[in-house]
Amino acid sequence: YSWCDTEYADGSGKASFDLSPYSPIREEFKAFTKPLIFSEFGCTQGEFMTDCPYRGGRTFPDVKTFFNEFKEVMSGAVAF
Repeated sequence: YSWCDTEYADGSGKASFDLSPYSPIREEFKAFTKPLIFSEFGCTQGEFMTDCPYRGGRTFPDVKTFFNEFKEVMSGAVAF
């Protein structure tokens, strides 16, 4: 649950994967030869909680960036 707010924004205010805690994980596993999944991801606090029109729900706006940036490394993930 490392990327729940815009604190990883670049100089223009746009969220930056390279500044997020996930970037070093991608680098560490880029030569890994086995299937890799994240056992949990998602946010229960922070800005992502406010994106869903349903009380207590989430829209997971991080998924698109997450899977685009990890597509060569990760085989899948379990959303929390």
